[in-house]
Amino acid sequence: MINELEIISHTNATYHIFLNEILYRTPHLHKDFEICFLLEGSLKITTSEATLTVEKNDLWIINPFLQHEYQAVGNLPLLLIIQINPAFFSSYFNLIHNISFSLTAIHTESPEYSYLRELMVTTARCSFYRKERYELKCAELLIHIFDRLMDTVPFHTISDDEKNATKSRAKLLRKITSYIDENYYHKLLLSDIAKEMNLTANYLSHFFKIASGISFQKYLAKIRCTQASILLRTTDLSLFDISISCGFSDTKYFTKNFREFFGVHPNEFRKTALTITMEDPVGFSKQSGDLATSERKLSNLISKKIIDYYVEKQADS
Repeated sequence: MINELEIISHTNATYHIFLNEILYRTPHLHKDFEICFLLEGSLKITTSEATLTVEKNDLWIINPFLQHEYQAVGNLPLLLIIQINPAFFSSYFNLIHNISFSLTAIHTESPEYSYLRELMVTTARCSFYRKERYELKCAELLIHIFDRLMDTVPFHTISDDEKNATKSRAKLLRKITSYIDENYYHKLLLSDIAKEMNLTANYLSHFFKIASGISFQKYLAKIRCTQASILLRTTDLSLFDISISCGFSDTKYFTKNFREFFGVHPNEFRKTALTITMEDPVGFSKQSGDLATSERKLSNLISKKIIDYYVEKQADS
């Protein structure tokens, strides 16, 4: 079973900082703002509101409870991610709960770019090394980051009613997608899910399209193709066996959907799985792990080495 659209939270922490390698990250949402710096590669970001392709060195921010999906474009992307709960700012800037940023890339030519990049890398290094009083230093840096983002990225203020409606939609969307995640390999009809959720099929179809940005059938095919891509990378199962195990009625239908999503025939995908090609001065790509899951969070030890490398690059540039 794969867990696709999940609301991610971090116990006893109002922020979380990590490095992530991503081939494909299925649609998901969380209660945090997600501030990202693309260290390597290119990435397509799809939300229910917009689609954005970001390139190496770009920065961007994702709003809380906004469904988003990441897909590599070419070589394996490496991201520095800072997830920060709005509660971090609540005691002195409660308006944060009503801020909604536009999905836009901050490029190198932006006046605020260099300072924001430096702040993010310094915050990550502080968090990874955890020297004495690092919590205070990280808090200070995070406030600076968010202040600069509000000067740089377009945003608008939403009402409490709109904020609460967004949370309610996210809760229902998670309930629906969780059901799909648990049953994608069976024959699955929209009417079955509607009955399970005590909704009409028409309402569910309309709600899902609005809340997720794609139709139920398209989402289901995407989930099945994602699972198939994992089996293509990690097994020698035939296309027939993979198609049946992932819920497709036959190989022809599987191949059609797979080609539409990944742009190649499943056999071609199996032959040319993505590889890491970025400059690797510290050997981090040799870290043990399984890229078949389509994403990999790097260990603290490896993260230290990578972030030190980027600090050195900044000093030399």
